[in-house]
Amino acid sequence: MQGRANLKLAGGPLTHDKGAFEQLSAAIGDRSVVLAASTHPGEERAIARALDALEEVPFLILMPRHPERGGGLVQTLRADGRVVAVRSAGETIALDTSVYLADTLGEMGLFLALADVVVMGGSFGPVIGHAGAGGHNPLEPARLGKPTVCGPDMANWPDVAADLERAGGLIRVERIEQLAPAVAPLLGDPVKARAMGERARRAAQAADAGLDRLWSHLAPLLPAGRTR
Repeated sequence: MQGRANLKLAGGPLTHDKGAFEQLSAAIGDRSVVLAASTHPGEERAIARALDALEEVPFLILMPRHPERGGGLVQTLRADGRVVAVRSAGETIALDTSVYLADTLGEMGLFLALADVVVMGGSFGPVIGHAGAGGHNPLEPARLGKPTVCGPDMANWPDVAADLERAGGLIRVERIEQLAPAVAPLLGDPVKARAMGERARRAAQAADAGLDRLWSHLAPLLPAGRTR
């Protein structure tokens, strides 16, 4: 992006198990879905509470960056009065389930596929009084055409985040109180959400094209018989 080839940008769209997708999608029904992806301590509760401000509170999938934190998270969420189903425990989503704790590994593609809007974790630390984590890879939702909202701390992906934001595929909020107003128009207008997701997808494709150009220059320099 911005004319530079960064090997951290390598990768295609994440895949998912179609059977698991159909099962979870049927259980969620017609509720709007927000995925809080790769979250860090303090972010889960802050994001859930921020989304409570929406007129129609969405079904929230929480995917902590470190799944071993799941036990403590369940206690915290249930103490707030939330009905939580836990992925690792095989718990099913019922009509009154408001939060699905996705505390497993290797299923990011599944939960991205289910999401209408993605909130990128690791980016809200400075505004909730926790250490900054620098954000996580915004190209993962972008490659799947998912509109994404992040907090102010995207220090690990500054150029990528800036390019996605300029392309109109990423919204950055400076305060946690701005999260609900950023998410509301996307949940309320699927056409707007899809258009934003498509802008994100095109920006991600531009990043991949930069890597292809880098490879075209490197390939002739490699020993014979080496392949990509």
